[in-house]
Order: sequence, then C-alpha cells, then structure tokens
Amino acid sequence: MKYALSALVSLALSVAWLPAASAADSAAAITAFDEATQLLEAGEITRACDKFAQSYSIDPQLGALLHLADCREQAGQYASAWSAFRDAAELAERRGDERLAVAVERAKSLEGRVSKLTIFLPNDLPKGASLKRNGKVIPPEIRGTALPVDGGHYEIEVSAPGYESFLGSVDVRPAKDNASLTAPSLRPLPESGATDAPSYGAQGTERSLLAAKWPAFTSLAIGVTGGVLWTVFGVISIDAKSLADRECGDAARLCEVNGVEQRGRAFDAGNWATVGAVMAGVGVVGAGALWLALPSPSSRGSSASNAASILTLEPGRLTVRGTF
Repeated sequence: MKYALSALVSLALSVAWLPAASAADSAAAITAFDEATQLLEAGEITRACDKFAQSYSIDPQLGALLHLADCREQAGQYASAWSAFRDAAELAERRGDERLAVAVERAKSLEGRVSKLTIFLPNDLPKGASLKRNGKVIPPEIRGTALPVDGGHYEIEVSAPGYESFLGSVDVRPAKDNASLTAPSLRPLPESGATDAPSYGAQGTERSLLAAKWPAFTSLAIGVTGGVLWTVFGVISIDAKSLADRECGDAARLCEVNGVEQRGRAFDAGNWATVGAVMAGVGVVGAGALWLALPSPSSRGSSASNAASILTLEPGRLTVRGTF
C-alpha cells in the first residue's frame, strides 16, 4: 500500500509538471515569433529568419515553419525556403491541417529558382574518405548528385587517412544556377623515412659547403693583411728614402748619421712592403681559385666531392691547378 501511494504521488507530480513545461516552451516560442515579426517589419530579414527558426525549434508549430519558409524566400535563400515549405507540407499532412495546399503550392513555385551544386569525386576514393562542405560533413555517396543549395561561397574538403587532403571552392549564384566542382584523386602522403632522409642529406650538404668555404675566406683574409702591410710599409719606405736623399744627396759617402739611419729604415720597410705585396697577391688569387673550386648549387650532391684546387707558391712563380 505504501509503494502504491508513492507511485500515485509521483504520477500526479509528473502530470502536473508536463503542462507547466509545455506552457513555458510555448511562451518562449511565442516571444521569439513576435520578435521575428517585428524584425521582418523593420526590414531586418536575416535576424527575423533566425528568430522564426528559434521559435520553431522551441515549439515546432506549423505556423512558425511556414513563416520561416516565407522569410527564407524573402532573403533570397531559395533552397532553404523550398526545403522548409516541403517540411511544412509533410507536417500539415500528418496533422490534417488545411494549410497543406499552401505549403505544397509554395514549394512547387520555388523549384525552378533553386540553385544546385554537384560535387564529383574520383572513382578511386580511398576507404574512410570524408567530404565536407563549409565544414559540415556530407556523405560521399552523394557524389555526382545535384544538391539544392543557397547562393554563396562554398569551401569543399575531401580527406582520407594517409592521403593529402583536397581543398577547393566554388561560388553559387542565388537562383537558377547549376554549379559543380570536381575533386581530383587524392595523393598518398609520403612515408616518414622518405621525407626525413632528404632533409638530413640537404642539411649535411649545406654544412659541407660552408666548411668548404672557410679556406677561401682564410686566403682572402691573408691577402687583405698583406695588402695592409704593403701599403703601410711602402709609405714608410718612401718617406724614409726621401729623408735620406735630403740628408745625403748624391754623395752617399758624405751622409750624416741620420741619413744613414734613414736609408736603412727605408730598406727594411721596403722588404716588409715586398712581403706584404706577395701575401696580398697570393691571398687574393688563392681565394679566387678556392671559391671557383666550390660546387655550384645545382651540383652540390655529386660535384662537391669531385671539385678540388691546388695552390703552389714557388720562388718567382704562383701556380693554381684545379678540377671542376
């Protein structure tokens, strides 16, 4: 008896709660419907359609659906309007509503204005492939089917595990358009080993090429240093010789001590200037030869190991030999 009484109480509470919940939904739906009507009168068609859709989602009444379909038509969304009128016709038929004829007639009047989009997929579409239109998944089985769509820009993505995704786009006019997009066969993703090996090889080649440039840079630095020595000691030698000439004149035997010192200074500076000149010549020529011996970017892989140069300095002769 105790359990029977509890069951009756629970049933009574449930029955009392249902009308209250339904009334709350109905009130919310009516509020959204009224707001949609006001927005439509104000010319804010897009917002009005959203409110009609909200009203119907809260409380699926035939009137809200018919107004939503009419709003979509005013917005130029003929595919959405056509679909909504068809849904309204089905709902009216189930409920035996006299507005069935209106819904059917309005749907038929839109059929010739609806734009369509056909997506052609390759026959070799991999297993597990997916098709998305503006981010929403569409069954790949609709390949080659002209689907009613509203006018606008559509992003198409075809993807499959282990394959590169295809991304495409197509623009559809609002009315009486038959647009299409053909997706190519998907390309398999390269294996990880196949992609990593060239990358490491390329890095190794770059490091080898950089290391091969250092001898050329070093030789050029020697040449620059030699050029500085040549210039500095050349100036010193010329200056010292000028002072010695003024002190001694043509009679070297009558030179004063200062004149003799200046002659010696000019001689020593001249020797260093000669050394600097040799260093400059050897360094610059050697740098040029070593640089020319470097492999070109297009033949780094094979030519780098074959290119070589030999710089030989002999008394009175500078020899450069190279293979490229």
